[in-house]
Amino acid sequence: MTSKTCVRCYGEFIPRNGNCDLCTTCKKPNKCVHGTSKGRCKIDGCFGNEICKHKQHNQKCSICKPGVKELDKLNSIIRKIITKLSLYNYEYKNIEELDEFFIKWHQKTKKFIIELWKVDNFIEVVLICLEFIKSYKELNEKDFNIKYYQIDHIMPKSKFNLINKDEFDMCCNYKNLQILDKRENLKKSNKY
Repeated sequence: MTSKTCVRCYGEFIPRNGNCDLCTTCKKPNKCVHGTSKGRCKIDGCFGNEICKHKQHNQKCSICKPGVKELDKLNSIIRKIITKLSLYNYEYKNIEELDEFFIKWHQKTKKFIIELWKVDNFIEVVLICLEFIKSYKELNEKDFNIKYYQIDHIMPKSKFNLINKDEFDMCCNYKNLQILDKRENLKKSNKY
């Protein structure tokens, strides 16, 4: 093999693959502090330095990132409601039928979203989710496919201070949520 000159330290090195322009000392190693490949290390739940000082996953730590667990729980509940509604083509004759449809749901789950959205009962939550589906269909003029959508925050989560209770409530409010295709949501990123 022919040696190459590192573009950062100008030292001679033999590359493992021909495309590499950095030597092994200059190239950021793909290893965690335990010496294992990032993403594969299971020592203390490391997964490649993704554990914060509170011994939680960086993205899920309620101290480093307050409100994240609640937002994930909200997203999960909305997805379950929409999935259940879409399985039965969300055609209902009356509100009593909707109530029976979700009667087996855990009271803690219902109470969580009712308090978060500040509505009177769980049927209002379901009706709001039905509105999400209808607005999605009107906007896209196509059938709603449960596999290819995400719950999107109209004003992104990054624009809110989730430590502040009022801002957290504004972020979680159903008026700040919509359904988007996964591709559209990824294009949108953290803009509104």
